[in-house]
Order: sequence, then structure tokens, then C-alpha cells
Amino acid sequence: MVENKSTSSPREELVRLLEKREQAAYERGLREGIDRTEREWVARLRNFIEHGQSLHVLRSAKPITLQVRTRPAKAKAAVLAVVNEHPAGLSGAEVVHALSSKGEDIPERTIRTSLRRLWKSDQIEKRDKRWFPVKPEK
Repeated sequence: MVENKSTSSPREELVRLLEKREQAAYERGLREGIDRTEREWVARLRNFIEHGQSLHVLRSAKPITLQVRTRPAKAKAAVLAVVNEHPAGLSGAEVVHALSSKGEDIPERTIRTSLRRLWKSDQIEKRDKRWFPVKPEK
């Protein structure tokens, strides 16, 4: 499908570019997690073979969990709650600080991605580089 450049605004093009980059970063993180797990299992197998152990020992071995970055969807509720608690608005750095002071272990990049996604879905507003709760309609 050929896209007509004249029908899309620079903002729409930027949003599409950011979405592509975000998806590529997520896929890269997933691949890295899978590669790390594979390397750990290969090392574990080599260790068993080198020490003359049978493979039945693997069945009782502690499983390796795949560690992948937290998806922004999991953080969206926490980010939305913090923004809604501050009607005067927060900067991105203030949102990060507020979540960390609540004990939330969410990477800054995930928080900023969640802010952008909440803004795109009209769940929060952005004015003067600050994030605000959406004003209720009268």
C-alpha cells in the first residue's frame, strides 16, 4: 500500500516513526532476553556433560525465567493514577519521581512511553511540557 504523504501531517508521521522505533526496541529487548536464556541453558548443559551427570538432573533443576522489560501497558495504570492525583500538572521528571517515591519499580523510559500513550488516547493532557488529568466534560 502506497501512502500519500500529502494526507498525513508531520505530527502523524512523527507518531508513526516513534511507534516503529518503540516496537523495534521492544523486539530487540525480547530477542536479548531469549538469547540470554539460551546462553544460560547451553552453559548449564555443558556443565552437566563435563561433570558426567545425566540429563535427568535437568528435570529437577531450578527453571530459568525469561527476563524481559516490563511492557508499558502494565505501567499505564500507575502513571495515570499519579497524573490524576496532581491536578496542577507534573513534568515527566516529576512523574518519574512520584512513582519511585511510591515504591514503583518502573523504568523511566517505560513511564515516558506510558505518558505518551495515555496522551495519544486522550486519557491525559499535555500543556507547556507538563502532564495534566483530563478535565471532566460539563
